[in-house]
Amino acid sequence: MKNSVKLLTSLAAVSVITLLGACAEETVAPGTDTRNAPYFDLGCEAGRGDRQANMSMVYERHAGAYDTEAEPTFQAGYEKCWMEG
Repeated sequence: MKNSVKLLTSLAAVSVITLLGACAEETVAPGTDTRNAPYFDLGCEAGRGDRQANMSMVYERHAGAYDTEAEPTFQAGYEKCWMEG
């Protein structure tokens, strides 16, 4: 019984770690600089909001939300989430 509880606890911990890792990986597009990952999420929020407001897919309208170094990351998040709605 004691070994079964330890095994179940270990399996649960591995499952949680695996799920958390998968969630973290989903927010960053392949090839995106992880230092700029928060900009991907900001772009995603902006894109989703614009789509829900029936606005065109123009990430540049949010130019104040990112700097030039993070622009490709913001754009990737924006376009991905705008298309998903």
